[in-house]
Amino acid sequence: MLALWTIVVPTTSLFDVAGLSVAPYMVFEGLAFLGWMVRGPLNHRRVAVPVGLAFLGVHVGFSAASLLVVEDFRIAITSFLRMGLLWLLMFLLVGLIVRRSQFVRLRTALLVQAVVVLFIGGASSFELGPGYSLFATQFQKNEYATYMALVSMLSMSVLVSGTESFHDRLLALVTLALVAVGWPLTYSRSGLVAIVVALVAFAYFNLTVKFVRLLAVVVVLVGVAFASLPEGARSTATQAIKSMTGAETDNAVFRQTIDERLTLNRVALERIVASPLLGVGFNQFTLHSPVIITIWDVKHQSLADVGSTVHNRYLHMAAESGVPALIGYLGFASVLLIAALRLRRDADRQLRQMLDAMIAAELGFLASLLFSPGLPWEWPLLGLLAATVNIVRRERRERGDRQRHLEHASAMLPDTRWPAVPFQPSIHAE
Repeated sequence: MLALWTIVVPTTSLFDVAGLSVAPYMVFEGLAFLGWMVRGPLNHRRVAVPVGLAFLGVHVGFSAASLLVVEDFRIAITSFLRMGLLWLLMFLLVGLIVRRSQFVRLRTALLVQAVVVLFIGGASSFELGPGYSLFATQFQKNEYATYMALVSMLSMSVLVSGTESFHDRLLALVTLALVAVGWPLTYSRSGLVAIVVALVAFAYFNLTVKFVRLLAVVVVLVGVAFASLPEGARSTATQAIKSMTGAETDNAVFRQTIDERLTLNRVALERIVASPLLGVGFNQFTLHSPVIITIWDVKHQSLADVGSTVHNRYLHMAAESGVPALIGYLGFASVLLIAALRLRRDADRQLRQMLDAMIAAELGFLASLLFSPGLPWEWPLLGLLAATVNIVRRERRERGDRQRHLEHASAMLPDTRWPAVPFQPSIHAE
């Protein structure tokens, strides 16, 4: 839980270990793994694994193999270890969230986290409070905006379900209000894609009168939030939306970023054609990038010029780790989504809302990755989806076991019905 809570500030360093910066979620994740080992495999209990494990193995295997062709091993191994911890966090979620009640408690905790994070984000955008300098330098706006898609779907599942407590519904409503304020302050186009795609997917699964009423409330919240923002924030958000539709925009930065990203996509395709098996090496594309950007170096607390990454997760993955790594990733995500869609009919109302929220959030994330090099919640979200799939499968199996037990018990009971006796007329009848 602490690892999930602190993953929202993934670049904040606690201390250095052998020259590597250790973030809070890494420490908590290591402690969670040790606890899981003691409680689970070391006690010879069954270990829960996600579906599509073979595809995941292909992705991890080729990502690791791409380390063999890197130019700067220090940069590559640092990034690979961070990615390995995210894979581990995904497996921890699958192994620890095995019952419906556990998922419900986790959802509540994530909504509490969302209220805290979104409030800090909004305050930092207005330069209010002591958290401004920390948040502004530690959190990337695309990651922050795409995170809103996940918490929005969790909130929608609570409000549509109708079986949750008043406190959970209030928490979900506050989260949606903060999302309505939060996105325009980020003006992240990939984040908007994630929110819209997730909302459309959730609406497809839950197109009821109750959902339409909820959607009307959301529209009102968005309208009020947008109208209450400063003129500069409204103008920037509007220009961002215009740049996505192809309309003329007065913001030169948006036009420049689109041109730069098209250039990066072209170079990535050239690298994929040149090295389709292992790519240029894990986390090495920045060494070949034609676009140089200035970033805030958290470790040295200063600005630094670095090569830009490809703002397309799929091209970025294929360019750095090869086409097989991309196939493994897409295969794993597809198997999870197909399994979740098939299980919807076997779930009751509450579980179906959980599945819908996870499916919609994952679809939103996959869409946003067309315009983003990667997200901290990418693998934990897959873990939450896999955990939900396993919960539905487990409950379906338990229902089947109970039904078979009842049928067996009924067969073992003696037949207490009166035996059928044929009618025999009385001999004294006249």
